[in-house]
Amino acid sequence: MNKPIWCFWVLLMPAYLLLPAIADDAPYYHTVDAEVRMEGRSDKEEKWQYRLRYYPTITLTDDDSLSVNGLITTGSGFNSTHNSLDGSAEPIYLRRLFLRKSYGKGKTEIGVLPTYKGSISLSGLSKDGWIKGIRQVVQQDEDSAFELVVGNLENLDAAHALDFPDELNYFELEYSTALDDGQSMEASIERMLSGNFIRLEYKYDLGEEHAGTIEWVQRIDDSQTKMVAGFTGELDTRVGLLGYATYYSYTSEGFGPRGTLTEEFIDTGHGYSLDFFGTLSGVPNTSWFLGYDTVDGTHRVQIGINVFLD
Repeated sequence: MNKPIWCFWVLLMPAYLLLPAIADDAPYYHTVDAEVRMEGRSDKEEKWQYRLRYYPTITLTDDDSLSVNGLITTGSGFNSTHNSLDGSAEPIYLRRLFLRKSYGKGKTEIGVLPTYKGSISLSGLSKDGWIKGIRQVVQQDEDSAFELVVGNLENLDAAHALDFPDELNYFELEYSTALDDGQSMEASIERMLSGNFIRLEYKYDLGEEHAGTIEWVQRIDDSQTKMVAGFTGELDTRVGLLGYATYYSYTSEGFGPRGTLTEEFIDTGHGYSLDFFGTLSGVPNTSWFLGYDTVDGTHRVQIGINVFLD
């Protein structure tokens, strides 16, 4: 194994070894979210599924600037975190474990890292995925930041998320900034999954409750494109606030896995999605969702409930 590959594991190892000694004294935090959903697809039988996600954090300093963080969740793939409710044995894996150091103008993370992509972005990687490597964020000012990630993304099986990487094959350099009048943008260059990409995102706030977003990802080594445009926001109804997200996407046929690793239903071609979500009145920490998706003639409807616990 090359020295650059295993260096970050060696740097992370002292935190692992110290955990038993500090577990009784160090502040420990965690959040849990559970989901049950029904998924109906035009090309498959309907399925009842569940998802559990557990986020533990152990802080190693009094000011919480140094911490060890993880993610344990159901699901067997990079972009798949649901298990079936049909009674069959289903997996649950530790798919992230990383050391984070925060400071005045940025942070450093090392280990098996989160992907940190937008909540409605169809051009980003799965929010439950992982990257093995190092992330450095430098805050240029209050509204602007640079982010550099170097590492490995290759085996997409959650059972191997914490395996030692064989090579450095992931690179991302991103610049994000807030513009005037509720506008913001991101621009990045990326190397991942044997492809080279340029990504641009522009967001515009349409008042206090709504926003429009357009994203463009260009594969520069094979002239392939992915585009996403949509709106998200909240509607004030008689029963309370109703959240929504609607967007159109297009992924060219030869774009590669970079275009389909957001969520397991996403595929190449033309797509459209419409989601509604809100809280359940009188039931604390509980929300509901209803969604419709279509990609090149395949349709999906999903409805479910989420429970969040601190």
